[in-house]
Amino acid sequence: FHNTRNGTFTEVGYLAGVAVSGEGQFEAGMGCDAADTTGTGRMDLVVTHLDTQLARFYQNVGDGAFDDATFRSKLGYATFHMSGFGTRFFDYDNDGTRDLFMANGHVLDNIERYHADTKYAEPKLMFRNNGRGIFENVSDQLGPEFVAPKVSRGAAVADFDNDGNLDILISNNGAAPQLLRNDGGNANHWLEILLIGTKSNRDGVGARVKLNAGDLVLYDQRKGGMSYQSAQDPRLHFGLGTRMKIDSLEILWPSGMGTKLMNIKADQIIAIKEGKGIVERPFPRIRKAP
Repeated sequence: FHNTRNGTFTEVGYLAGVAVSGEGQFEAGMGCDAADTTGTGRMDLVVTHLDTQLARFYQNVGDGAFDDATFRSKLGYATFHMSGFGTRFFDYDNDGTRDLFMANGHVLDNIERYHADTKYAEPKLMFRNNGRGIFENVSDQLGPEFVAPKVSRGAAVADFDNDGNLDILISNNGAAPQLLRNDGGNANHWLEILLIGTKSNRDGVGARVKLNAGDLVLYDQRKGGMSYQSAQDPRLHFGLGTRMKIDSLEILWPSGMGTKLMNIKADQIIAIKEGKGIVERPFPRIRKAP
């Protein structure tokens, strides 16, 4: 739905190339997210579906058009037998590229009676982005709890302990939820931003952010909803790799107002208020349990 900026929306799914798969098939549509995965400043889309339909990756080619790049991105084969629900683009290793997470689980508890290759409980998936929109399945590298089969549904990503690594909370049918704590990402540098709107909406939803750190240029947008039946951390997170400072940070607020900040040190969480700049806001780090 295209926002016409007058309180109404126009349905443009077919024109944009995202209403159906590249083969022209209607699919289930469970979880979704959007992010710039290639450094172009354009937001790409991922949509999870039921098994045999594949998780679809639509690459933003500009001018309001998308290309079904599911197979080119290497996502298609790994998701063939999966029924995906919660999904998020986020930089799990803070290297400066948006990776992709999917929580999976079939909808039929007796599916194995009909399809031997499909399971009710399914492993989660993490795909590492090489920066060019190609994703490598690294799920097996993230520990036994990560790949343990579950009937997963919602997935919320947040830096719950304020250490610069994004963690994942997953809801599971018939089982306890899982909080997967990320303790590896802060080997690289990072920055997190809480936006506070004044003339714009309070949460800054719709604000666009551009970050420059040396040779690294990152884009993000404050979104109001994503994944599948899950609220997310309202702070924007940027992995910086080995870069220790941000040269410039530009924010375009929904009101049309702009904010530009210079020379920000890495490895901190900051709050930025529309029309004012950085404001004091405590973000205490939660210690690990002994």
